[in-house]
Amino acid sequence: MKKLIASLFLSYACLALAQTPTETYPGDPASTEQAGVPKGEILKFTFEESKIFPGTSREVSIYIPAQYRADKLACVYVNQDGIQWKAPTVFDNLIHAKEMPITIGVFITPGQVKAANPDAALNRFNRSFEYDGLGDAYARFVLEEILPEVEKRKTSDGRTIKLSQNGNDRAIGGSSSGAVCAFTAAWGAP
Repeated sequence: MKKLIASLFLSYACLALAQTPTETYPGDPASTEQAGVPKGEILKFTFEESKIFPGTSREVSIYIPAQYRADKLACVYVNQDGIQWKAPTVFDNLIHAKEMPITIGVFITPGQVKAANPDAALNRFNRSFEYDGLGDAYARFVLEEILPEVEKRKTSDGRTIKLSQNGNDRAIGGSSSGAVCAFTAAWGAP
């Protein structure tokens, strides 16, 4: 009987916990679209010419704030795993409020090595190799390959993209292995 009561109590407790609503957290105002705030644009391209990670293909998204002027160098933020955390909306709001300098965001997905025969195999994901390595490969990849490729692009209205070379105008971030990658890149190429 004691076992039955204990079992029923445990079942009831588990059921009660399962029905308890999960906590919700208020969104930060910076991550909510706000009326009157100019919206930047996002350009996308596929990068397949890496000499540092040969044989890989990846998507790169470039966020360009509405306030960007081609006659001034822009700050740059690089993020692994593509666009995360409503970054374009956050950038729009903070740049408009002058709480952040005019910053071009470069959002890079991890590389994939395409399967030689897609009917027989899947693409190989290169994320762990690129992000978790402790050498200088990813920093060189960003500095020598991706950022120069970004500067070859133009906005939809024809403005050239010019990124600051000053280390104080550059940032890199990510989450999980993307954060490991960001730390390693910043440590090796401040």
